[in-house]
Amino acid sequence: QFRRANYNITAFMETRSRASSTRVASDYTIFSSEQSARGQFGCELAFATNLPYAITGCGPYSSHEGSSSSQGNPTEVQEEHFFHQSHFCVIHSEPRVLLVSVTVPWLLVDIIVIHAVHSGKQLADERADFWNIHLPNITRKRNLDRPLIAITDSNAKVGSIQSSAIGNHQPDLENEGGAFLHTWLVDNNLFLPATFPDIHR
Repeated sequence: QFRRANYNITAFMETRSRASSTRVASDYTIFSSEQSARGQFGCELAFATNLPYAITGCGPYSSHEGSSSSQGNPTEVQEEHFFHQSHFCVIHSEPRVLLVSVTVPWLLVDIIVIHAVHSGKQLADERADFWNIHLPNITRKRNLDRPLIAITDSNAKVGSIQSSAIGNHQPDLENEGGAFLHTWLVDNNLFLPATFPDIHR
């Protein structure tokens, strides 16, 4: 299904794998984080290995119609670049967070999958610890000079308070989880594309 949709990178939550693993399928290299002791959570990040993540070159060019020259025009052949298992490094893996570094020609980036703590008064302390202490400790493990992409199930609402990280497109009233998310985004120089009307149409 994802192959037909031409998805290069796909993330999943609540995958509940029994152990952290790397597996190579016919179309994707898949990284999995382990489930919790109670059999919950688990994240996965899948990279397509048979879809090019980049195409370089400007050609090919063909000779003009009717040209008497047998040489034609100079041709620069397009080159497709594909992900390979050796291009990835798992920086951190746990039931709620998976952080993978991608190092390939034309692309240097870290990707983090986050399944945040649910809303609810009984989880208030756990939620604050996750966003304010635990998650920043994880992101500090990476090379901070590299771009970061976050794919999250944030269990949060945002929009009523705007910043460089949150726009005003179809806003919700920012809740406690949204405030934690908002702060984390600003601290990491990230933004939510879907909250900006000129990006999400």
